[in-house]
Amino acid sequence: MKSILKTVAIIIASGILFATATGFIAGVLDAGDSMAGLAVFVASSVIGNPLGVIAGIVVANKLFRLRGSIALGTIGTLTGAALVLISISTEFIRRVHDVTALFTIAFAVPELLGITSFLVGGKINLQKIR
Repeated sequence: MKSILKTVAIIIASGILFATATGFIAGVLDAGDSMAGLAVFVASSVIGNPLGVIAGIVVANKLFRLRGSIALGTIGTLTGAALVLISISTEFIRRVHDVTALFTIAFAVPELLGITSFLVGGKINLQKIR
């Protein structure tokens, strides 16, 4: 249980760190217009979060030697990010008028799918499947 909590904390922290860093850098680079800079910050944060989750999965596995599958964690994270982008483009998520709920969905879905895939991949012996 302790290692699961450590894994979740590492992955969430790195996701938030990457999202904030990429959003801040992109927002500063496009700071000519304040609203455009804000839009770039938000878009870069939504794109930077899955990258941070993937980096957190690698760090949790390699540096802290926590059991899990990097490949399944990456696939889960990218699937979550794709689901968020598809739901935005199909106006499914636009029906939610609360901005906080939109950010929660955009950040939570890739992280939850990535963490779950990473942890489940550590429990499954992939050599027996082949």
